[in-house]
Amino acid sequence: MVNHACFAIGINQYEFLQPLRYAQEDAHAFQNCLEEKVALSPEWSWVLTQMSPSKEGRSTHPTLSNIERSLDEIAQAPFTADDVLWCFFSGYGVNVAGQDYLMPIEGNPANVEETGIPIQLLLGRLAKLPTQQVRVFLDMSRPTGLYGGAGIGSEAADLARHLGIATILSCRPHQFSRETSALRHGLFAATLLEALRQPYCTTLAELDGYLRDRLPELSEHHWRPRQDPLTIVSLPQHLQASLFPVADSAIVPAQELPQIPLPAPVTPTDDLVPPTPMANDPVTPVELSLWKQFLLGGGLIATALLLGALLSHEMEPQVTDPEEAQTPAQTERNAPLSTQAFGTTAFGNSAAAMGTRLPEEPATEAQPDPVPDTPQSADSSPPTTPVSATATPSIYQGLLDEARSSIQSVPASPFAAAIATARKIPANDPLYPKAKANIELWGRAIWEIAQSRAQHGQFDSAIAAVKLVPAESPQLYTQARQAIATWTQAKQQQQQVSQHRLNVAQEQVQPGQASSYWRAIATLRQIQPADPLYGEARQLADRLSREMLQIARSRADGRQFDEAIQAAVLVPADTAAYVEAQTAIESWKSRNQSSISPTN
Repeated sequence: MVNHACFAIGINQYEFLQPLRYAQEDAHAFQNCLEEKVALSPEWSWVLTQMSPSKEGRSTHPTLSNIERSLDEIAQAPFTADDVLWCFFSGYGVNVAGQDYLMPIEGNPANVEETGIPIQLLLGRLAKLPTQQVRVFLDMSRPTGLYGGAGIGSEAADLARHLGIATILSCRPHQFSRETSALRHGLFAATLLEALRQPYCTTLAELDGYLRDRLPELSEHHWRPRQDPLTIVSLPQHLQASLFPVADSAIVPAQELPQIPLPAPVTPTDDLVPPTPMANDPVTPVELSLWKQFLLGGGLIATALLLGALLSHEMEPQVTDPEEAQTPAQTERNAPLSTQAFGTTAFGNSAAAMGTRLPEEPATEAQPDPVPDTPQSADSSPPTTPVSATATPSIYQGLLDEARSSIQSVPASPFAAAIATARKIPANDPLYPKAKANIELWGRAIWEIAQSRAQHGQFDSAIAAVKLVPAESPQLYTQARQAIATWTQAKQQQQQVSQHRLNVAQEQVQPGQASSYWRAIATLRQIQPADPLYGEARQLADRLSREMLQIARSRADGRQFDEAIQAAVLVPADTAAYVEAQTAIESWKSRNQSSISPTN
């Protein structure tokens, strides 16, 4: 009997690095997927996360010592040549002097060689196992400010090729791996889990093809920079080897991450289309005939399908990194290194936002007013199946909120244009009731779009959209008028909060202390791109980054190279001085090495 073993590591809350959001969830989901596909016994499972249970009375906290002990246990396990070991890592990786390292939970970017796990060590130990069926999945290239972050994965690929270990990297060198709240996973992990559950992904070759097609598609769909997996398989027999036993591959588990065809991302457009009253505008016979064909041919059904797409497809319009801004450590040496892009923290409660503490998660938005029922006609789409009385309301409310958040970048103007055209159907025409029902349905779609934008702090575009809600839906129209006043006030409040954050950031700066500049930039990062003060915040952050670099250069001029590097590594990657800081760091490292080398 072939045994399948799992070695999975997932780390969210690092001690010296910016937290990740779904790494440990990725690791547990990977283990669960294997349990669905094969008979994975606890004795053959090593999972190390911050919430994994102990194994035989020993801690599974993902520390360096626990990871090394797990490798020792794996080396002593009774593997045969046909057994399969699945290895998965989701966390941070660093490349220093051309060598790749995995970072355990206490991994320190200031001392990677002592606190990191060399890829050479990991793959070298796996290569010594009796089994030739070792499959390694590394999700380690994260967008960080680490000076050694560039090029991560190059050594891992070379070693895997040399040692003959089938390895798949979450992205190519010089790309980054991303997470998304829509999937509650990293993009690579979500794609991998989806692929392993497909009945036609039965070999590594088929898995590689699926990942290469699907991962770039998924990253584009969620408005993330392109991400391409890198598969290294040096032995031809590994490509055609079955991933799972044939008998088990027929099992169809519950689809945690079903594959859904992705629509093309929608580019936001100007929504300032003036409403048109129910009208006596002249309608040409040809135009009216076309609209009759549309309505009789299933206009309501098409609208329902469109609304279904809006409320189900999981598009995230923010192009920025998903990690939230975090409170930095109190000392410069241990300050976490953030490269989170500006404006990813949702505008929340204004009283909380007035404080100087950096939130870890967006504030919860108030629930929207209920939307009136849409009149149904004989041709309308079938009613939604009611939620079971035993279901937990909070769970479904969260799903509804997530669905609404996915449509914030869908333009409202096409719905307004459709409403304007449908209004041309005269009241004495047999199609008038259908036209009116369609108008109400499209008006509800506009209302949902406006609410989603407001919930994300995009008050200008929310107000522009809600002005398009048609008067033919009196209750909805009244709510829309009330929302304009509410969101106008919220916009003013948002500006006050952002101005306060600008003031706080300037007050946080302490001349000569680079970590205080880092904290100031972290405060500025909470100002969203939709905010009118975003440009000012961006300019201030760039200026502060240049001043950070000047602090580092002043230290280097005094031959304090270690202190200069400590200051320069704090320059965030999304600021103007980052590239210069990286160049300076490499120069100072070389000069520092030369200054301590013994002279002849």
